[in-house]
Amino acid sequence: MSKVTITTAVKLSTAQLKKLSTAIEEKYGKSDIQTVVDTNILGGVIVTVGSHQFDNSYRSRVEAIKQQVSTALAE
Repeated sequence: MSKVTITTAVKLSTAQLKKLSTAIEEKYGKSDIQTVVDTNILGGVIVTVGSHQFDNSYRSRVEAIKQQVSTALAE
């Protein structure tokens, strides 16, 4: 059984959680799924399965854009 943490900026609806849980369990099998609300991620979702993290949060997107702009300005 995989331990899975789903982090979102707002609480997921029952339908959203069911859809996400179904997709996770299809890929990883039966999972112990915990949800966390963290407004610091601004939006999107971070899914952590064991030691693997899939970060599709708005915060990570903003950070990536900031890095690209910084690199472009340094050239």
